[in-house]
Amino acid sequence: HHKYSELIILYQTKGLHLKALELLEKQADKPESSLRGIHRTIQYLQHLGKEHMDLILKFAGWVLEQNPEEGLKIFTEDIQEVEHLPRPRILDYLLRQHKLLVIPYLEHVVNVWNDSNPIFHNALVHQYREKVQQLSTTSSDDNEGLSLREKLLAFLETSSNYTPETVLVLFPYDWLVHTGESGSRLVHTGVSLCQGWFTLESLCVRAGSHWGLSVSGLVHTGVSLGQ
Repeated sequence: HHKYSELIILYQTKGLHLKALELLEKQADKPESSLRGIHRTIQYLQHLGKEHMDLILKFAGWVLEQNPEEGLKIFTEDIQEVEHLPRPRILDYLLRQHKLLVIPYLEHVVNVWNDSNPIFHNALVHQYREKVQQLSTTSSDDNEGLSLREKLLAFLETSSNYTPETVLVLFPYDWLVHTGESGSRLVHTGVSLCQGWFTLESLCVRAGSHWGLSVSGLVHTGVSLGQ
């Protein structure tokens, strides 16, 4: 069955990537095949490059279904071809087809590759917030919920690349409360949700010089949530 390995090399050399990937998928579940499993397909997809993005997304699907953690390396391996893949398109694909992999992918893009694009920072805030809300309404693992709450808190405090006026409008209104005589609004991630507080003022001061925001503008954003 080594003839199949040689055939893959031949297809790859001639640029017949569709034929190669179809053969890899067919042989993946054959115990006696030298091409069995997902790893040959992962390696093949990792080296195709952004000009073959349609093929990458087409054949990543079955790999991600069989082994999501290993399959995600198609989009996160630290090799040049993978790092140059169009990240917004990958994010869109994962959001539509493999939602559970969105947070791990975004964490890699932001924390490992240090991508400062606000698209990914905003998306990561939204994903953390959405997951925290889901866990708060279910009997899911408390440890998972606590971990995500801490990640959300830490990310809001440390990232300067998300846009507060964009992410805050999607926070539930009951996470925004009046405080004391100042009447300033706080983003309260809730005793039962995140066990922490963020002042809109602190978010604004941290991002204001970069985004040209004002405290009053952010407070108004908070007020509009209740309307």
